Amino acid sequence: MNKFRFTFFAVLIILFLAMFFGTDAGVTAGKTTMTEDEYSQALGQALKDIIEKIKPRAKARLIFRANLFFAHETAIKNMPLNILKQKVDAFKEAGVSGVDINMGLFPWLDMDKEAMAKYDSLIDYIRQLGLTLALDPAYSYVYHKVTDFKDWTGKAEIAWTEMARRYRPDIFVVVHEPTTQDMRMGFENSVQDWARFTERIARKIKEISPHIRLAAGVHAKEYGHFKEFVKIDLLDYISFDVYSLAGLKSINRMIPEARKAGKRVYIEETWRPPYFVPGSGLSLDYILAKGIGLSKFKELDFLWLEMITLYASVWKMDSITPFWTQAFFKYVENKGDALDKAYNLRVMKAITQKERTETFHHFAKLIRAYQKINATKSQDQQTK
Repeated sequence: MNKFRFTFFAVLIILFLAMFFGTDAGVTAGKTTMTEDEYSQALGQALKDIIEKIKPRAKARLIFRANLFFAHETAIKNMPLNILKQKVDAFKEAGVSGVDINMGLFPWLDMDKEAMAKYDSLIDYIRQLGLTLALDPAYSYVYHKVTDFKDWTGKAEIAWTEMARRYRPDIFVVVHEPTTQDMRMGFENSVQDWARFTERIARKIKEISPHIRLAAGVHAKEYGHFKEFVKIDLLDYISFDVYSLAGLKSINRMIPEARKAGKRVYIEETWRPPYFVPGSGLSLDYILAKGIGLSKFKELDFLWLEMITLYASVWKMDSITPFWTQAFFKYVENKGDALDKAYNLRVMKAITQKERTETFHHFAKLIRAYQKINATKSQDQQTK
């Protein structure tokens, strides 16, 4: 078995509970060398322990959504519309109340009419099914390179305002993991740069439609960005991307601060932390996609979904959105990376054959247990 250096706070359940409940256990976690089997055993046991500890406190109801990864900017051009619609059908079958889509600069700057028409038809179908829509646009270098932050903001303003005008989503995440976008752009941008962009684009979208609810999305290591985003009056939400237990310590700090600033909070993306062997030149995108569709990890997947549901309930968050939804349809024995073409082709075939994994059924069970009444209404409507 390959071994690697893996920082794993969850193995120390006392430390995690200190993070979760806001107490100081005085524990310091070190790094542990783990094999793949040790990773599975440690993460699985930690998740089971956490679920047992917090489940009695999980009383609040939630809104459940699912990410339509196959409609991502990088996938939309080559993804058949019937596959996209069948995937939405499956989400509806599970009981979700809404769909999240990660758009980007393509096809809006390219005026690719075929891809634009596909989005039009897809989003019309989502609404026909009575589901809400959240748009979480972000930067990808597949179709467009940017030279500096001014180049990026000019292009994003064109694309973001067109999305808002065209689709009037229930939630529009105007900025999404800014440091991740920096990584993809290839240059670092200041917190102030991102805050100014966020406020400017939020104002423009509100001019297009004052009823669109706006969000800024961060992960656990973006507290500096978070502090600026909560100052922006036009934002209704702060959303969080959760891919590790360790990151919850920072998110626990941000949740009450966001509420104090008048913002609602929800989990925009989540999945279990991946097992990977470090190597030079590996991007965050590559790492997070590792082993998503491997059958050996399926128990961890539905344990993670249960843990994050309970976590969101205890913290009285609005909603959660699982990200790597390929695992709802197909697991494989090897080569199951979420960005692997061969794996995704097998997922597409499984969707057409109406296959559903145990993880899908477990997620549906969680929805039935914790779904908020009238969750198919927009989040804004529920507060009126």
